[in-house]
Amino acid sequence: KKLVLYFILIVLVVFSSCSTNYYEKSYEIKEKKWSSDEIFQFNVEISDNSKPYNMYINIKNSTDYFHSNVFLFVNVMYPDNTVYRDTVEGELADYRGQWLGKGNSNYKTNKFLYKRNVFFPSTGTYVFAIQHAMRDEFLSGILNIGLEVEKIKN
Repeated sequence: KKLVLYFILIVLVVFSSCSTNYYEKSYEIKEKKWSSDEIFQFNVEISDNSKPYNMYINIKNSTDYFHSNVFLFVNVMYPDNTVYRDTVEGELADYRGQWLGKGNSNYKTNKFLYKRNVFFPSTGTYVFAIQHAMRDEFLSGILNIGLEVEKIKN
């Protein structure tokens, strides 16, 4: 029994030392309808640009969502006011129509890797603005949108 507890403790220490959750924020989408002109903003203060980071986009959807994927525009404003735009696709269901992610039968939460092993060029506030890039004016069934940044320990 002690050996099992000791093993679990070692595993937890090893995994917790690999990365730390540095920033996490999510927004609830009102009435489960995400308007194409609704932009969600995340202000991430980077105080240490000597370490790499992983970034994730988190999406919670209902199984009433009509599409199997979602396209997003991600605008990043750097501390020097330079703006960079990315288009990101998140797969919410597989080719058979089976919902991906974690959750019960009606709601699924997906965590998409947005950027891996990123070194920010300078310290300061980075503003991430996320907007859906689908052809529909309203996306019914998207419940939450979030951004997560984790610092990788070396």
